[in-house]
Amino acid sequence: MEILSASQFLDQKGLLQILTTPGRLPPALSDLSAGFEFTWSEDFPHQNVLSVNGKRATTIYVGEDVDNEQLNEVSKTIADFLRRSNHDRQRLAVWYRNPADEIVRFDLTRYLQYDRNDKASEFDITRAE
Repeated sequence: MEILSASQFLDQKGLLQILTTPGRLPPALSDLSAGFEFTWSEDFPHQNVLSVNGKRATTIYVGEDVDNEQLNEVSKTIADFLRRSNHDRQRLAVWYRNPADEIVRFDLTRYLQYDRNDKASEFDITRAE
């Protein structure tokens, strides 16, 4: 079994092209198209990308056989980790491959609503959507 680096895996899956093509990224991550590296730091355990201008982000490729419930659960979990560590949830992107074999970004616009208390947990059942 061949072990692939993160870049090799994402290149094989087609996601690397999305991360490096202007206009394919959400606005909060547009700086990644200028260049980035996959990195991990104990100080930023939930952020796996560092742009060339030093901004961190979280990018996730979930896979091929996922449904909306699974995508929502992954997104909520990571967003809650980012919230608890006081990191920007707007710099989170989750991709998956749809049944038409296209790589699609999961809709995370709920983190762009400026009229919400961004400190609320994704798992707080009393918070308003």
